[in-house]
Amino acid sequence: MEEDQDASEFQTFTGVPAGAAKAAGLIIREDVWEVERTVRIDGKETTTTQTERIPVRPFIVPPETVGASYGITVNLGNFNSAKSSVWRTRPCYSAEVEECWKFISGWLGEKIGEEQEALKKLRDRMREEAGGGGGKRQ
Repeated sequence: MEEDQDASEFQTFTGVPAGAAKAAGLIIREDVWEVERTVRIDGKETTTTQTERIPVRPFIVPPETVGASYGITVNLGNFNSAKSSVWRTRPCYSAEVEECWKFISGWLGEKIGEEQEALKKLRDRMREEAGGGGGKRQ
C-alpha cells in the first residue's frame, strides 16, 4: 500500500503514470540527512547536528536545480553580533521550477525565522549571564 502511495506521488511530481513508475522501480523513498548548525561567539564555536528524514526521488532526465540562501544578523550587544544563514537547493523538472521555488522559499523563510529566534534566545541568555538582565529588544 505504501508503494502505491509512493508511485502516485511520483506521478504527481513527474507526470509518469503510477503503474509505469512502479514497474520501473521509480518510486519516492525517504532518506536520512544530517543538518549541522555552527555558532561562533567570541571565537568559540558550538556545533549541533540534527537528523531529518526527507523524501528522495530518482529523475528520468537530467533535472534543473533551484536554490536560494537566506541570512540574518542579530545584535548581541557589546558590539557583538551573530549571523546565521540557511541555504537549500533542490533538483526538479523544468515544468516544476516555479513550484520548487515556492517550496524552497517557504522552507527557507520558516528556517531563518527559527534561526532568528534561536539567536535572540542566545542574546537574552548572554545578557542574563553578564548580569545585564535588561529587557528583550527586538
